This record gives sequence, C-alpha cells and structure tokens, in this order.
Amino acid sequence: MMIGDGINDAEALAYAHISATLGNSTSLALDLSGITLTHGKLLHLPLSIHLARFTRKIIHQNLVWTFVYNVLCIPIAAGVLFPFTGQLLNPMIAAAAMSISSIMVVSNSLRIKKLNLQI
Repeated sequence: MMIGDGINDAEALAYAHISATLGNSTSLALDLSGITLTHGKLLHLPLSIHLARFTRKIIHQNLVWTFVYNVLCIPIAAGVLFPFTGQLLNPMIAAAAMSISSIMVVSNSLRIKKLNLQI
C-alpha cells in the first residue's frame, strides 16, 4: 500500500497494489491512485477500505445470484419443460420473472447505502 500526494510519489503509486491520495493532491497522483480521500483526512482510509470490501462482497453476491437465476430460468423460458408438461412459458410471466431478478440485484446493491460509516 502506498499513500502519496505529489509527483515524486507517482511511480510508487502506479506500482502499488493499493494506492491512496488526498483530494488536494496533484492531478497525476489523483489519476494514478486507486483511492482518493476527498476530505483530506488519512483517518478515513480504513473506512474506505471497509467500504471497498463490502462493495466487492455485494458485487460477488449479485453475480452469483444472477448466474444461478439465469441458469435455472433461461432453459425454462426456452421451453425445456415443454416435452414434460406440454406448455410453454407465458411471455408476461417471463417478463415478470426477469423484472424480479433485476429488483433482487438492485435491492441487494442498496444495502451499501445502509452501511454505517462514521466520517
């Protein structure tokens, strides 16, 4: 991890796995850093890392949810159950099912807003 604020830190910021700068740093440092602390306080860095980890967890949950949901629902929408039931999926039901999937992803993503970060 590298924390820098000027041109002399640019190369280290570019090669660091995690790099952070303060909001009032040079434009080169801001471009190269992964985290920009807009309030200019290093005390917010642990909160930023916590937020990033929580966001990554939510993204992973959304990807798993959509993968499982689509693996199950796309074959049903394509008619894989037709030989067994003799019925196809109604397009209105398919549209509602897709909307439910989108609502689940958005609802899960909104959990990030409820994260209590004391800044």
